[in-house]
Amino acid sequence: MRLPEPLAGKRVRDIGTWDGYFALELERRGGQVHAVDLWDKEARAQFEYVLNIKGSKITASHLDVHDLSPEAIGTFDFVLCAGVLYHTRYPLRALERVRSVMNPGATLVLETVCMIPAVHGSFPSIAFFPGDQEAVSQNQHWGISGAATIPWLLAATASAGFSRSEVVYRPSFVWAKKLTALLTNQPRGGVSSCTVSREAVIRPAPTFLFRALGPNAGHHPLEAPGEPRPYRIC
Repeated sequence: MRLPEPLAGKRVRDIGTWDGYFALELERRGGQVHAVDLWDKEARAQFEYVLNIKGSKITASHLDVHDLSPEAIGTFDFVLCAGVLYHTRYPLRALERVRSVMNPGATLVLETVCMIPAVHGSFPSIAFFPGDQEAVSQNQHWGISGAATIPWLLAATASAGFSRSEVVYRPSFVWAKKLTALLTNQPRGGVSSCTVSREAVIRPAPTFLFRALGPNAGHHPLEAPGEPRPYRIC
């Protein structure tokens, strides 16, 4: 994940913390951590049990990523958003809300599942990921996944107002997955990760890693962004 170390004195946000694994690691590195997720009752009890066992000072909010705002939770110097974006109903809106709670110069590490189509992988596109029918049949609507190509992630972070994005991890076995996608007529998935700046970073969920650096100074996340700064893919 290439998480920064140390984080002493930094306000840190862990979006989609669930059991608190990464939140505890960010706290160990010195961050003042606030965790966010949409736990059910049992999962929230497990999360709080772990914090008590560890003697943690992590604070937490039951909050949808689409509802993030400085008024609701404040602003932060470092944000981790792992395994969340592909579950969101409005992924571009979610990125705008994440940026809205980042201080100038803050960094986002974004880890998500990427779509690997047989062809046109360089086109910025996003699609429902195979497996949605299973999620719906089990009434697990949070499991409905929207997987995007890496070019979509780069374009989306720029559109959301991030000033710089860097892919730091890409899906593995891409050509094998492209061949499988061609034979099955269904795109495959892989984890990627990035670093994004207000400048930002994106990382795949088991296959894509992207880094983005914080937002342009003075640019409101809901305003139409101006010319995005150049970004690069590693």
